[in-house]
Amino acid sequence: MTALGTEYARTMIYRWLVRRQAAAGWQRLSEQRFDETPLADDIHFVFLGDHELAADLRGAEAVRNWLRDQLLSRLPNLRFVVDETLVEGGPWSTRVATRYHTEQDGRLVYRGVYFGRVVWGKIVEEVILPDTKALSAALAR
Repeated sequence: MTALGTEYARTMIYRWLVRRQAAAGWQRLSEQRFDETPLADDIHFVFLGDHELAADLRGAEAVRNWLRDQLLSRLPNLRFVVDETLVEGGPWSTRVATRYHTEQDGRLVYRGVYFGRVVWGKIVEEVILPDTKALSAALAR
């Protein structure tokens, strides 16, 4: 195998591993095991929209508290289902984009798009764009 072929193979394996880790992260979130997610201490987290759950937070504890005290307490038994994940970059700065939807008791709650950045295995940035109309309707129920 040529050097270019070897590098390509490494890149594909790395991206496959990151996609697996991302899927495992969404599963942990569904199981409310977010304390196991490798968040950087200075993570920047944004949950966009004009609704009660909109947030712009800094710090791992602030993000975990928001997940526990806001999102999952307001929408209990929320399940996150990954529809597609794209990965770009190397371990020093990996970009992850995920298209997902949420379910509650088998019913669709809202769809969303997630953009994240991972540096050496720690999530340093997350921006989430939920379908605000569907999310607001779910919060009103």
